Amino acid sequence: MDRIRSEAARKRRRTARRLIATGWTPRMVAEFWGISRERVWQLLRYDRYLARKAAQTAMRNGTLVRPERCQRCRRDADRIEAHHPNHRDRFAVRWLCPSCHKREHR
Repeated sequence: MDRIRSEAARKRRRTARRLIATGWTPRMVAEFWGISRERVWQLLRYDRYLARKAAQTAMRNGTLVRPERCQRCRRDADRIEAHHPNHRDRFAVRWLCPSCHKREHR
């Protein structure tokens, strides 16, 4: 059953990428399939989705701990965000304040 489900998911990801490549917007794909736009983005950026979910699960289990300081500027921040430099290595996370996180994506 899992194998069938994963094959169907792979096919759906490929189809979503093809539709986007031909000019469809994520909103159009979502309306066509009757799913949310967030789910369309999960299909298009599956590696990012898996990395985010793995980090969230690890934080819930206590395996991954969010520090109180930004790893880039070393300032204390009210909110520290997880940044994945490489989405394939799901647990390689840099903890950044919002301003450093924005700089990292520029």
